[in-house]
Amino acid sequence: MMNYKEAPNVASQADQQKFATGIARMASLAERLHSQGKLPERFAPEPSRLHPSLEEKVRQETITIGGKSKQDLESELDRASGIQLTDYARSMIRSDQFTTLPNPEQIDLAILQVLDLGIKKVYPTTAEIHAWVGGSDYFDFVPAEVGPHYRLQNGNQPQGEVLFMGMKPIADSDGYPRVFAVEHAADGLWLHGYWARPDDEWSPDDRLVLGFRKSS
Repeated sequence: MMNYKEAPNVASQADQQKFATGIARMASLAERLHSQGKLPERFAPEPSRLHPSLEEKVRQETITIGGKSKQDLESELDRASGIQLTDYARSMIRSDQFTTLPNPEQIDLAILQVLDLGIKKVYPTTAEIHAWVGGSDYFDFVPAEVGPHYRLQNGNQPQGEVLFMGMKPIADSDGYPRVFAVEHAADGLWLHGYWARPDDEWSPDDRLVLGFRKSS
């Protein structure tokens, strides 16, 4: 029998919208019955992967990565209407450091501002952010291919938003470390290569895309 929490994961987007009200009512009923001890643990709400202090600050999204070579990704980005690549982003995709998974798989993403990382510094450096991610109980770096895949799959990114990939930097054509950034600008959807040298400082308003740390 299917957990009510699993329904949105297997339904199409159209079906999710069609049955959204019913699914929400089922979820509410199941949570109420479980709180009263009348429902097996199988139907209990899944525990949050976030600290309570971050619940309202993190935007969670899921995309599919893998299953495409770097050449396929670059070609698909070039063919996509309204998407533009900077020269540095293109050089990063062509780098030997850029790899892709052989098979498609879903990855859950967490989008949050630098100020919500809890680093006790207004403008933390790349090195300090990476040290924080490395020691986090909740978050992890995302694979480099998340940047190009996110750009392809999120044409509805809010206008004016810029998201920086929380990834291990890749050297650009000039040898400087960069991370991918996706932007919805006035002139379209962009995939950038953004400087991420160890001493570069980040604004507290910058938005990072991180992955969730897998439990051991």
